Amino acid sequence: KQIYGISMELVSPLYWHISLLGGLYVRHGGIVSHLKTSKTAELLAYIVLYPHSHSRDTLADLIWQDILERKDQRASLRTALASLSRQLEPINSKGGLLNTNYSCLGINCTHCSSDVWEFEGFLRNAKESVDGVSHCL
Repeated sequence: KQIYGISMELVSPLYWHISLLGGLYVRHGGIVSHLKTSKTAELLAYIVLYPHSHSRDTLADLIWQDILERKDQRASLRTALASLSRQLEPINSKGGLLNTNYSCLGINCTHCSSDVWEFEGFLRNAKESVDGVSHCL
């Protein structure tokens, strides 16, 4: 994201960029992080691709389908969230990457961007340009 032509990642230490195209990594304050487990990466990728609040039960069912017991799925989700926090959240930060509570979690869109979101924006702009041109003809 840019404000007045200045990259927010240079201005704000709270700014995150999540790359999903060409491999998942997270950039924060000039530091690039790769996630340690595939399930943790799946969790982050899903909440970036669908950037709204998700029920913990829904995410646990989706990502840990191979685990039959709901309590075990939830335990795996808690472990993955703890891992994400250790790997990505600065100590004592305000405005971290994740919005979480007891029942839901999601990505904090106010402090991050994603190459997928940027690509979707380019596609929307291109469609609007094409629609505008065809409407004039």
